[in-house]
Amino acid sequence: MTYGFTPADVRFLRSAAGAAAVAAVGGLPLTPASYLADVATARRLVGEAAGPVLETVLLRRRAAAKVDDPDRWLFTDTALQQATAMPVARHRARRFTGRDVHDVTCSVGVDLAALAATADRCVGSDLDEVRLAMAAHNTGVPLLRADACHPVTRATAVFVDPARRDAAGRRRWRASDFVPPLDALADAYPGRDLAVKCAPGMDFAELPWTGEVELVSLDGQVREACLWTGAFAGPARRATVLRTGRPEWTVTSDDGDDCPVREVGEWLVDPDGAVVRAGLVRQYAARLGFGQLDERIAYLTGDARPDGVRAFRVLEHGHYTEKALRQTLRRRGVGRLEILVRGLDVDPNTLRPRLKLAGAESATVVLTRVGRTPTAYVCAAGQ
Repeated sequence: MTYGFTPADVRFLRSAAGAAAVAAVGGLPLTPASYLADVATARRLVGEAAGPVLETVLLRRRAAAKVDDPDRWLFTDTALQQATAMPVARHRARRFTGRDVHDVTCSVGVDLAALAATADRCVGSDLDEVRLAMAAHNTGVPLLRADACHPVTRATAVFVDPARRDAAGRRRWRASDFVPPLDALADAYPGRDLAVKCAPGMDFAELPWTGEVELVSLDGQVREACLWTGAFAGPARRATVLRTGRPEWTVTSDDGDDCPVREVGEWLVDPDGAVVRAGLVRQYAARLGFGQLDERIAYLTGDARPDGVRAFRVLEHGHYTEKALRQTLRRRGVGRLEILVRGLDVDPNTLRPRLKLAGAESATVVLTRVGRTPTAYVCAAGQ
């Protein structure tokens, strides 16, 4: 069970005494092996404040993957789980540059902080008193206690991050099950420019408006779908790929999609998940000058290695059977293997031990279906 913060807890954590208590407990290892002893030490150091202080220390350690300078932030466990990774929040916030913006579900303020850095003026609101108090500490932005479906500002652009988990922590996938539901947002903000953060796995056919759906990935993992309406909306679909230390790039449904289905070339590319989820594989292939192995499969192939893209040089390929693949890998002395699968009912974690890998070489195998034929592409390790 996670700790349930109260407004009094937040007032203490924002005080000088609270900061000192967090600093004292922050030096404890809090590992599984030491946790019980560390809790006893924390109680001795800070007394009745041990609960909120311990939870804050643990949440800040987890938050390093989400925010810059996590040691200045306050979180609840649920708010941290749903918080946007800061590179994604910054990317989204750039579209709000120079606007007056209202974040109507601001929670503890991660998205609000990114918006405040680009917007002309910014305000946040939420119904949860604890999260609002934390957001005040985290952002310094003006805040209101308000229901997202009852507008309290006019003529602002609106950002919404609906809750997408039920009370038991299970994900909600239907737009009508979000809190607030998307149809209620559409009714509450007619004619307003909206940006709504959603799960990438939702059914976009359920949207109660027309606009743009942007899929965003960060370092190879699809993080969110953002639904843009009004003046924000551009192409119907967009995939944006963010990589730490590398330029971001995007592909849209307005781009050309002249992409042949062809025989395998020297190189294979597995498109980023944002491209696949956005349905923009053909547009991406056309940009690379590649083709598809099969019109229903996302793997792409070409004769020249594309710049700035992880690609796999094909060493050999043929009809896939487990026995034939095992023999090929043994002949090549492959002891370390990456397994990529699309279009076949193959579990890489189940297959790998059955291949009985042995040797000093590394490789990538791409398993897929071309037409009705299961096919294996043995490649040099991806670069």
